[in-house]
Amino acid sequence: MKSPSRYRLAVMLLLALCAFHALAETPGGRPDAAAAPLLDFDNDGTPDEKDEDDDGDLYKDSDEIVAGTNPYDAKSNPGPQADIDGDGLVNSVDDDDDGDGFSDEVEFFSGMLGTNAASVPALATIENARLRIGLNFAKGNRDRLQLSGTLLFPAGFPRAIEIVYVETGGSLRAFVLSERGRGSFGGDTFLLKKYGRARAGTQAARVNFFLSIRLADLSGSLADEGFSNQTVSFKKLSVFLRIIITGAVYETLQPQIYSATAGRTGHSR
Repeated sequence: MKSPSRYRLAVMLLLALCAFHALAETPGGRPDAAAAPLLDFDNDGTPDEKDEDDDGDLYKDSDEIVAGTNPYDAKSNPGPQADIDGDGLVNSVDDDDDGDGFSDEVEFFSGMLGTNAASVPALATIENARLRIGLNFAKGNRDRLQLSGTLLFPAGFPRAIEIVYVETGGSLRAFVLSERGRGSFGGDTFLLKKYGRARAGTQAARVNFFLSIRLADLSGSLADEGFSNQTVSFKKLSVFLRIIITGAVYETLQPQIYSATAGRTGHSR
């Protein structure tokens, strides 16, 4: 059994230790200013824990976190004069701000963040694509285009698609879809066939689509692809096609055989 003197000494040491911790900590359990000086990253006089803009780049930390930029790097911010990916192009002139290989436009339409390289859409191929183009050089707004193919929806892919963006030869169109997968604008129509069944499921599914563009002016956007207003026969060309939905981008380079009579018509398939 310990002697009373040693017991009193142990109690005194324990009380002293408790008193030391009580003085060194705040009621919330964090070190106070005397025990641990608060950090001020941008030296603006406001401690980081109270500073809404730690790096002093005039963008709130909360906004930078959402954008995927670094709130502790003044050069990394979603502003037009910043250079997020460090490629030497400021954001205002950079088509791909975060350098992830997807343009800012594509990321915006697919619901991704153009300032965060970790935020990218799934990339897939338009399967079984079939494309027909008819151009009328004699009359304006009389061009037409038909495109069909298949899109693969992976397992677990979000099926509640509200808007579909379709790019054909540099011309972009948007379609707001109904629950049956149909969208129309002017003389243009986009349809996801049997979409209602695919929407109700969670397993991987291939969904056929059909696009019809009528009474349009396509010759200007397709001129860069080689669809010229000149007399040609069986000219081999390719048309870039892209379909953008929430979370995914489908692409293909579709070969075409083009014939035309100058000043009259042109067609390909």
